[in-house]
Amino acid sequence: MTILPLRGVAAQVVALSILTWATAAAQSTDAASMIARIEAAQVPNRQGFDGFTLTELMQRFRVPGVSIAVIKDGRIHWAKGYGVADVATGRLVDTGTVFQAASISKPVFAMTVAKLAQDGRISLDADVNTLLKTWKVPDSEHTRDQKVTLRSLMSHTSGASDGFGFPGYNPDEPRPTLVQIITGEKPSNVGVVRFTRAPYVGFQYSGGGVTLAQLAVTDAIGRPLADLADELLLKPLGLTRSSFEQPITDRLSANAAFAHNPGGRRSGPASWHVYPEQAAAGLWTTPRIGNSMAPSFTVSPTLTLNWSSSAGSSTTPGSACMRDHASAGAVCTLP
Repeated sequence: MTILPLRGVAAQVVALSILTWATAAAQSTDAASMIARIEAAQVPNRQGFDGFTLTELMQRFRVPGVSIAVIKDGRIHWAKGYGVADVATGRLVDTGTVFQAASISKPVFAMTVAKLAQDGRISLDADVNTLLKTWKVPDSEHTRDQKVTLRSLMSHTSGASDGFGFPGYNPDEPRPTLVQIITGEKPSNVGVVRFTRAPYVGFQYSGGGVTLAQLAVTDAIGRPLADLADELLLKPLGLTRSSFEQPITDRLSANAAFAHNPGGRRSGPASWHVYPEQAAAGLWTTPRIGNSMAPSFTVSPTLTLNWSSSAGSSTTPGSACMRDHASAGAVCTLP
């Protein structure tokens, strides 16, 4: 073993300290430079609105508050809040302000299910009816050869043709169960989830299919989605200000962005809508990952939610329809 003189050790410590400081300073400068570029008008103006600054763009579309996170090399490079969370009080948006994540809920739910599958607690490729207890996918000519699976539901290739987005519910109004949402029974405010194609034949966006996946998971495991996501995903990742709880918890509501209408005014007496369709639309989250910047677990790459059949064949659709499906009702036939 080589023993360095004290002076040499001190020199190395000083050099390491300088290097650490220089790296942090460079990263800070890099982030500040990127923030300035994003906040400024974009040149050249290619899309009609590039000439607006971020603040001008928010004013143009009457958006009271915005939350941004930029990912670089697999980590959050920087996060920042803009504007106000509530126009009535002027409360500012910061990186701890929780927003309704809408359909970003879907991939977070899918990651939770992938973790359950990795742990051997659920199968992505089993007939979903073997998981369901409170409702069943009706047998039909479409499911004769290939059953509906969690994999097909979460990849929008199950044959469900609803194309649903979800408007949510006033907190003071009755809310439907998941079965009532799937069957279109009141007080549900959407239609029936129907299966009109065989699984894996085509892609069609299906919020109803993801809601059925939520029902299958909670039926099979016997626990609420919010609890499962918190235990398996959110807490291990340090997502201390994220939750699938509906309605929002008191802990998060103190710094939550209120709902505003297209005119930029508070939407009404309710601060926000409630979404029993938690997997499809119910996540509350921020651009900040608590105090942790790296996951504390990994999910096996074999659990990717691609378009694969139970027989093992798979396709990687790359058509313009898949990439640009502007209409929720569009159906993309897979190769």
